[in-house]
Amino acid sequence: MKKLLLALVCCLATSAFAQTQTETSQPAKQSKFDFHLVANATGKHQGKFLQTDNFRFTYTPTWRLGVVAEVGASLMLSKVDGIKDWDNSTTLGGGLNMCLCTFENINKTKFAINLTATMGSTVGKADWNHTYYDCSLSLTPRSALPWFGINAGFRHCNSHNNAIRNFNSLYLGFVVNL
Repeated sequence: MKKLLLALVCCLATSAFAQTQTETSQPAKQSKFDFHLVANATGKHQGKFLQTDNFRFTYTPTWRLGVVAEVGASLMLSKVDGIKDWDNSTTLGGGLNMCLCTFENINKTKFAINLTATMGSTVGKADWNHTYYDCSLSLTPRSALPWFGINAGFRHCNSHNNAIRNFNSLYLGFVVNL
C-alpha cells in the first residue's frame, strides 16, 4: 500500500509540475501555498456518523492544478444494540486540487470553486484502521483574511477491521483559510 501511494503521489506531482497554461485569457500566476482547516460531518449511514477534521496544505505551481497534503482525525460514532460507541484515528493523506473557476460577488470578494481528490490512511495505533478515498467540491473565498467556505463531497472508507464494515458517505462541511 505504501509503495502504491508513493508511486501515485510521484506520478501526480510530476503531472502537476508539467502542466502548461493553455488558455490565453487567463493571466499567468505565481506558485501559491494555501493552508486550510477542513471539517466535515456525514449523515447517519449503516447506523454510524463520521466526522473528519483535516489540516490541508496545498501547493499550486500553476494557475489551476495543485498538490495536496493533509493530516487529520476521524471520529466514527455508532450505536449498536442500544450501546453508544466511538472509534477515533489519525490520518495522513495526499492528492490533487483543481480550481474549476473563480468569480467575484457584488462586494468584489473573489471566490474559487475547487475540486479536490485525496486518499490516505490511518497512522499509529488507531481504534479504527482504514484507508479513505475522498472527492469534494468546495467554494472558498480568495482573501488574506480567514474566511469560511463550504465543502461537500463523497468519502469511501475501506476498513481494515472485521468489526467495522467498509463505509461510504456523503458529507457537508466548512473550509477555513488560515
